[in-house]
Amino acid sequence: MASLQDSRDQALNKAQELSLRLEEMSKAGGVPVPSSPGGSTGEVWGLKNALQALQNDRERLLEQLQTQATELKKLKSELARLGAGELIKVSQELYEERKRNEDMLSIIMQLENVAEMGKQQIETLRLERMDWMAQAEQLKQQTLTTLSERDQQLRQLSAMLEEARTQKPKLQQEHYQREGTEEVDSAPGAPQERSSLSDSHAYIAEVKELQGRLDQEMQQRVAAEEQLMATQDQFKRQGTWHSAQEEDHSETAVFIEQEGAVTRARRGGPSLMRMLRGAFCSRQRTPLLLSLYLLTVHILLLMCLGGLL
Repeated sequence: MASLQDSRDQALNKAQELSLRLEEMSKAGGVPVPSSPGGSTGEVWGLKNALQALQNDRERLLEQLQTQATELKKLKSELARLGAGELIKVSQELYEERKRNEDMLSIIMQLENVAEMGKQQIETLRLERMDWMAQAEQLKQQTLTTLSERDQQLRQLSAMLEEARTQKPKLQQEHYQREGTEEVDSAPGAPQERSSLSDSHAYIAEVKELQGRLDQEMQQRVAAEEQLMATQDQFKRQGTWHSAQEEDHSETAVFIEQEGAVTRARRGGPSLMRMLRGAFCSRQRTPLLLSLYLLTVHILLLMCLGGLL
């Protein structure tokens, strides 16, 4: 376009120069020169032809300029259209990117809230576990105290049963003597018989009381074992639920404080259970209770056979 503009300017300048020369020649044409009339006319026609050619070139250049201007307008409109489309595309991409960033920020905030809730739940579970451990320690102390009292009562019952067993031959002998002398005894012997009967009834009542206390001890032992099993099941459910909560929160990469303390508490749980189970369900005490029960049954059978019941 710059070269065409320069060519056009040169052509216009040349045409102006020729026009000036023609005007000068036309002004000077009133005084003809006789020596060269033909040469002046030929020069004029040559100048006219050159001017016509220049005008034709000028028109052709103008047409080219118009054509180029039209093409330039088309290119500008196409460029504007493409620029607008690209701008719309870039704006759409920016909007989508902003939306994705907002969604990501919302997800991050939700994850932070979930992590905070997980920390609070873990802290609550830790406090509940400490409470359960304190209750378990208290239950252990109560259980040990109760077992000590039960052992003392069992020793007393064993001593009383042993005493009753040692007195059994003496009572049988007195019973046989009373039966042998029953027909010979007269009226003065009646108070002695009533005294022997009262002693027998007192002994029977004492044996029944011992049997009742032994049954009561057995019932209390069964109730304590049931309570221990219920507490053990509750501890197992609590431990299972706590383990599930820890696994769920570990997926969100939540940092758990004092993991060593939780591990020690978790490891201390089964040992406590074993100690309580050994205290209530000891294999050494079961034969003792069974032997006491069988001894009482044999004593009652012997008393029934001896006529004391």
